[in-house]
Amino acid sequence: DFYVISKDIKSITSQLALQAKYSNDLDDARTIEKLELERRYWKQKDVDFKIITEKDIPRTVTDNMKWLYPSKNTYLMTIDENDFTFYSEQMIKNSSLKIIDFCIKIDSAYDYPLGTALSKLKNLIAHGYISFDIRKDYRKIFCSDLSIVDSGYLNYIDKELKRASNQ
Repeated sequence: DFYVISKDIKSITSQLALQAKYSNDLDDARTIEKLELERRYWKQKDVDFKIITEKDIPRTVTDNMKWLYPSKNTYLMTIDENDFTFYSEQMIKNSSLKIIDFCIKIDSAYDYPLGTALSKLKNLIAHGYISFDIRKDYRKIFCSDLSIVDSGYLNYIDKELKRASNQ
């Protein structure tokens, strides 16, 4: 369900494949069989594989995922480079604002309908162009908490996900 690439302070990259299941689904023999096949696939790719259930996910993470999920379902394949550049620059200029206040400011300054900036920012986050610590409540994050994701990782993620879906 999730393919995570992280980079530590020393620029060491690690990968993790997460399969999310409801805890009661783990009682099903066929589900266990499929999970074992997936575990073997990721082992062959030298990628750590973990199974998580609703019992393993903090409430804040769940809330953040619920907030982002509708944007992910827009199936946005590419983003307007001008939007990406604009929001990246504006986030830096407004680093001390919470993202909700930031989006209201953008909507007001550019006479957008209320919610336009938030929708675009959510799309950028949901599709991996911008990231934040998912363990922190989105209502409390500041522009300074957002990070622009290296486009090289986006291409790598896309390639790996396509390869995994074809297996």
